[in-house]
Amino acid sequence: MLELPGSGGLIAHHVCSTLEGVYFQDVFTVACGDWKERFLAGLVALELGAGGVLSIHEDPSLEQVRQRLPTPDFVLGLSKEKGGRFTEEQLKPWFPSTTTTLVLL
Repeated sequence: MLELPGSGGLIAHHVCSTLEGVYFQDVFTVACGDWKERFLAGLVALELGAGGVLSIHEDPSLEQVRQRLPTPDFVLGLSKEKGGRFTEEQLKPWFPSTTTTLVLL
């Protein structure tokens, strides 16, 4: 799962805390807009008990994430109305084989 810039790992925290069998490590890639979001995502990972190498990237344009393989199964983020950076129309060409879901917080 890919978490878009704008929420600093908080969507991953919610998903991991509410769904049984979903873990931060090895499941989530968190793209962050700046160092503050990256720091918050690290705190989220620590709280969830994740360790080792974590997939947390300062990548506000998603350039690194779009070039990485494999393509994520799910893309989660904030809607434009809630401060997100991308629309569903922008994301579909970048992740054509995924289910793109914009989560409102």
